[in-house]
Amino acid sequence: MKFSPNKQQKILILLRLSAEKMAQLLVKRETLEGRTLKIAKAFLRLKQMTPEEKARLLQEKGK
Repeated sequence: MKFSPNKQQKILILLRLSAEKMAQLLVKRETLEGRTLKIAKAFLRLKQMTPEEKARLLQEKGK
């Protein structure tokens, strides 16, 4: 059975990855032009958020 994470789980996974590991995954898996840059920018935004901002984001995505 294949695991299909929901939006909240995906956000938590991204928050736990190091920048280096995230870059490796992006280069390996993304095939659409420009999509890697968009994902990288979102990743950096998440990394710069305070714990309160992250909690608020998770609540909003869970609605």
